[in-house]
Amino acid sequence: MDFTKRAMKEFIYVASEGFKTESQLLHWIELGLEHAKSKL
Repeated sequence: MDFTKRAMKEFIYVASEGFKTESQLLHWIELGLEHAKSKL
């Protein structure tokens, strides 16, 4: 989400070049979930 033309804090953008398999995509998702849980 980029409404202000400035990256939001604690967001990560993964381009399609950042993963080639579903497993690699799931890895990024898991990292995001772990980070979100650490903020609770």
